This record gives sequence, C-alpha cells and structure tokens, in this order.
Amino acid sequence: MLEEIVISKVDTAVKLEFKDAPSFHAWLTANASTHPGIWIIWQKKKQNLGITYSEALEEALCFGWIDGVVKSIDANTYIRYFSKRNPKSNFSDKNRNTIEKLIADKRMTPLGYESIELAKKTGHYQKGEFSNYSPEQYHQFIKDISSDEQALSNFKQMNQASLRAYILFVSSAKLAETRARRLAISIARLHDNLPLPQ
Repeated sequence: MLEEIVISKVDTAVKLEFKDAPSFHAWLTANASTHPGIWIIWQKKKQNLGITYSEALEEALCFGWIDGVVKSIDANTYIRYFSKRNPKSNFSDKNRNTIEKLIADKRMTPLGYESIELAKKTGHYQKGEFSNYSPEQYHQFIKDISSDEQALSNFKQMNQASLRAYILFVSSAKLAETRARRLAISIARLHDNLPLPQ
C-alpha cells in the first residue's frame, strides 16, 4: 500500500552518465524495451560537457520514455530519473510539441510510436495540464503542503505524472484520518524530492 513507504524501483535504479545524445540513443536502442528505468547524472560545473537535459528528453521521447523526478546528490551533482512512460500518464503540451518535431524530423522509433498510439487509444494523449484532477484540487494540495517550503518547491518542479500522482493520492482519501496520513507521507517524500512508490 502507498501508506507503507517501501523502497521502489525509482529509489534503487542504476545511475549512468552519458557523454552525448548519440550515446544515450545507443543505450536506449539496446535497453528501452526491457529496462525499468535509470537515473542520468549531471555535473553542475560541467555545463558544456555531456548530454544536455533537452537532448536527453528528446531521445527518451523517441523511445516512449519520459523524464521524472530530480534529486540533488551534492553541491556539484544532480540526477534525473528516466523510464518507460506509464500507460496511464498524460502527455504534456510541451512534450506533444516536441514529439511532433521529432516525428517531422523522422527520429521517432517504433517504441515511441507504440507509446503514442496507446495513449491516443486510452485518451491520455490529448488531455491538458489539469488532466485527471481539477484546478481546485491542485490549489488545495499546494495550500496543504505550503508549510514545508522545500516540499512545495520540489513539487512545483515535478512533471505532470508526479503532480497528478500526489494530488490524487491525497484527494482520493475517503476518511479525514486517511487524508491526513497520506498528506504527511506526501510532504515527507516531497521534502526529499521523491516520487510516490509505484
């Protein structure tokens, strides 16, 4: 159960560093269909070296993958999680625009097309930024976690899948005590910049 915080595949995923977009493309070609997900390492002081975030995201989208939570390792190092897109997650407007560009440039792979077609069939491709939760639920969640500035800051930087997971985790509670417990769990994990266990 989500109330029982367990170590998820996200927490234990391997950490890798890529020198450029072609190297990540090669890794995805060999692993995208079977690998659960990875953390990509970035060095803050090496801004002109290695793959950029935008390059990594484009390569991920080409294979039906998506980016997720970001974690700081130390003053000079941070990691971002990349994994196969959850079939129930929605495509943001930004990512749909990027995908259209990738298709026009003929960069999309069969895995990428498969992810898009599945999302279209299930209604998760064209939904907007407030998909599956209302603006009222979003603003209530913001209010609920605002006592922890770090948690609030981390929440606002998460992708739509993570935002939705947290908002629905708390708002779907039927009892007040369940809601309070889920909110406490959410604040603790958001403070550490962690997604909910999947």
